[in-house]
Amino acid sequence: MVSLLPRRRRRAAPAAAVALALLAGACGSDGDGDGAAATAGPAATAGADRAASTTGASAATTSEPAADAGTTPSSTEAAPGSVAPPPTTTARPELGRVRAQLQRLAEFSDPVAVAVRPGDERVYVVERGGTIKVMSPAGEVAERPAANLTGRTAAGGERGLLGLAFSPDGTRAYVNYTDDDGHTNVDELAVDAAGNLDVATRRRLLFIEQPYGNHNGGHLTFGPDGLLYIGTGDGGSGGDPQGNGQKRSTLLGKFLRIDPAPSADGSAPYTIPAGNPFVGEAGTRPEIWSLGLRNPWGFAFDPANGDLWVADVGQDAWEEVNVARAAGTGGAAGRGVNFGWNAFEGTHPYDESTVAPGALMPIHEYPHGNGELEGCSVTGGVVDRGSAVAGLSGAYLFADYCVAGIRAIDANATVAAADDVRVVVADGPAVVGFGTDAAGEVLVVSINGGVYRLTQA
Repeated sequence: MVSLLPRRRRRAAPAAAVALALLAGACGSDGDGDGAAATAGPAATAGADRAASTTGASAATTSEPAADAGTTPSSTEAAPGSVAPPPTTTARPELGRVRAQLQRLAEFSDPVAVAVRPGDERVYVVERGGTIKVMSPAGEVAERPAANLTGRTAAGGERGLLGLAFSPDGTRAYVNYTDDDGHTNVDELAVDAAGNLDVATRRRLLFIEQPYGNHNGGHLTFGPDGLLYIGTGDGGSGGDPQGNGQKRSTLLGKFLRIDPAPSADGSAPYTIPAGNPFVGEAGTRPEIWSLGLRNPWGFAFDPANGDLWVADVGQDAWEEVNVARAAGTGGAAGRGVNFGWNAFEGTHPYDESTVAPGALMPIHEYPHGNGELEGCSVTGGVVDRGSAVAGLSGAYLFADYCVAGIRAIDANATVAAADDVRVVVADGPAVVGFGTDAAGEVLVVSINGGVYRLTQA
């Protein structure tokens, strides 16, 4: 476990942040025991993306995928050791002239994520203990929570309520949380006209048994294609002892892509899009969109071109930022991509007994340490396409849990070495999340309690 004791440029971690250990770069076994990950969901393919599936397992059933005919992995997968191809060019940031600061909007209890409901100017703030609160653009917090899931989850270590996403029409919400046994649940909740989430309508989409207490992932979002993407960790302990990152028979260590609509015949709680890369492959879960992840903590699609950006927390030595480009994929960024864990930690071989075919190397990596551009645990962010900070539009923003500051790289870069990274906010709180408000401006979440807006200094 990475030490969070105060050192040069490191923060003094408060008790809540130490207990969180959300992004620990090198987590040992937590004593939860061993065992294969049991997963639930459809085991067959749909006829077309967003079309109803024909067969599937119920939400309470562990199953292997059916071995029927389907599509094959994308031919645009990178060769081993390569980096992502250039993006569809967008406006370049001018990082040398950026002067930014964090404007505190409101305080919460252990916030970990923010989300915006389409058609609603307010920001929904996820508290790890199980509540979802609503904040106005000016930072006023509604007295009544939008949802209370404290009876289904509890904060502890890397567990709790971890993610929230809204359907494109804003009528349904999707939450990602660990239950009292530490297992991952993704549930659907109806959203009423006032924007409240109706817990009584809860419908389980996905259940993933977690073999250990850490590396639960937790983020989820709707992509440009209107489908739901879910990030999962490798199941925990340290070093991926079960090999889940490269194992296609489990949902652990993956990006998943599903249509949350039930199958046409009602046999499954969600639908497998036919365009998923491994549909019909024997021994492979058809929900898998990408593989080779350790603990993706924050991923986002660039609203300008659909590129998929992800920060994957490292093990002992390296933190990494990855980008799967949409260019040349028909808009299917990340389809069939192998991000390399646990054959690689960043660009460096980790487990030489593991093979990661077509591993895509990160666009940026940085070592563990106390320097300005070092750290212990990466926090993934967003590509800024707003106008609040001069020169920043077109930059990918991220942070590290252990070293203060907000960092930026040009989203058009092919490889971003240390000299290409700019610290655009030099100090600040322990950052565990990013998001954007209804106007597209960047929000920053601190486990210390604050939700901030990035503004011109």
